[in-house]
Amino acid sequence: MPRNRKLDANNRDPLHLSRFGVHVRPDWYDDAKCRGMGPDIFYPDPGRYTNLPALAVCAGCPVRQACADHAISEKEKDGIWGGMTETGRRPYARRAAARERAS
Repeated sequence: MPRNRKLDANNRDPLHLSRFGVHVRPDWYDDAKCRGMGPDIFYPDPGRYTNLPALAVCAGCPVRQACADHAISEKEKDGIWGGMTETGRRPYARRAAARERAS
């Protein structure tokens, strides 16, 4: 989600829009600790160490791994997903891409 993404009409954060503009939410999202939180905490200003609040939310989340897996599979470039920054996800994304090429 880009930092400037706003809450939807129901005051929820839009997790994903498909290529066809249809809301797509993974099954695990309803159990996420961040459900209903605004996106700003998960998209801190670049170059600042302001991701600690997001990491604290993710630390005790029951769907943390599913969220991280989602970010890697969807090639999310921005934000904190599953308690990881884009930099933290990068090695996992490379491995996933290599597995995809090999199959």
